[in-house]
Amino acid sequence: MQKFSVGQALSTAFEIFKARFVPMAILTVIYYAILFAIMGTVGMALIGSMAMGMAAGPGGGDPMSSGAGAGAVGGMILLYVAIYAINFWQQAAMCRLTSDRHEPSVGAAMTAGLGAILPLFGVLLVVVVAGFVVALVFGIAIGGAAMGTQSSAVGVIAGLAMLAGVVYLALRLSMTLPAIAIEDHRNPITALRRSWDMTRGHVLRLLALFVIVGVLIGLVGFTVLSGTAGGMMASMAAGGGATGAVPNIAAMGSLFVALVLFGLTLGIFLMALIGAIHRQLSGESVAEVEATFA
Repeated sequence: MQKFSVGQALSTAFEIFKARFVPMAILTVIYYAILFAIMGTVGMALIGSMAMGMAAGPGGGDPMSSGAGAGAVGGMILLYVAIYAINFWQQAAMCRLTSDRHEPSVGAAMTAGLGAILPLFGVLLVVVVAGFVVALVFGIAIGGAAMGTQSSAVGVIAGLAMLAGVVYLALRLSMTLPAIAIEDHRNPITALRRSWDMTRGHVLRLLALFVIVGVLIGLVGFTVLSGTAGGMMASMAAGGGATGAVPNIAAMGSLFVALVLFGLTLGIFLMALIGAIHRQLSGESVAEVEATFA
């Protein structure tokens, strides 16, 4: 079994980040443009439906029992499904761009992302159903034990055990997205099994990696936010009346831009990190793949 290196994962993640930042940023912008367009369209439709219901007046009956009410509920359900689908598409396309096995093309990544939507919905369904069953069984067992012992310590220990279990499962299944987006596994069970196989024996090192990254993100985020928010607070405290309005607006604009850029950069780096981890755990570089088919 190949030994997983935290340092190599971080180094590769930064290399991917620098090499693929532009296409991944383009994908992110496209994603938000589509998302806002869908939300705006559905929002306008819902507002129109509500306006029609209000125009009907008191004699129009219960709006939720009318066709307009049913359409509003159906529209909200479709909106959530569309949001999940667009999010799955973007995540898979971004992940595809981190690969060294495929052409770093935005168009090709977008096409591959479309093919990953249904498998990711399948993964979501499997995880949700399995998680519900496990949580139900675990809750019944712990509830019975707590009632039998009359000790609050049982609940605390059970809560910590459940948290540890969730973290463990999240780490073992963390390569499911690359298994679908990069390796083209379309069966959700196969993708989950592939992630389970790749992460076997590497849980502690993966945990250490994510803890280190989390601390670094926290430090960078605190530095960025404290600088921009501090400047905004100082501007608001110094400025007053109409003369202070322009500096205050500029400070708030700077904070907004800083938050957007930080979020964009963070999202791209985290996806680069997933790609870097996959390059190690998959055990195959692009050269090895080419040699296989030579």
